[in-house]
Amino acid sequence: MDFKENLSKVFLKEEVDALLEELKKEDTHALLVNTNKVSKDDILKLFPLLTPHPYVDNAFIYDKNIYPLGKSVYHELGYFYLQDPSAMMVASLVDIKPNDKLLDMCAAPGGKTTQMSALSDNKALITACEKN
Repeated sequence: MDFKENLSKVFLKEEVDALLEELKKEDTHALLVNTNKVSKDDILKLFPLLTPHPYVDNAFIYDKNIYPLGKSVYHELGYFYLQDPSAMMVASLVDIKPNDKLLDMCAAPGGKTTQMSALSDNKALITACEKN
């Protein structure tokens, strides 16, 4: 059975068609600013065409054709972390405070763990695990 047939068992035809059309679109790319190293304003000075993430503070959507950020020296320096925009929302939806004890059970490659650390001012105890 193929992907479309499987979807059709769960969703209406219109929903399946809409999902398949979405999958044809180019991926959305985002970065999360490492506020332990640089400010959000400094990143915007370096890359003024970034668009603020609609839900996550210190995160931006970018066009990889304008900014190939994976090749940027600032990425290598750890000024920002490249991550799927939806993955960034996980830590931002939890009210993380210093001295919290957190468990990240889906930790590779480390973006959510890093984000949780920054949100706690590097004062939470975070256990990061990855099955793979």
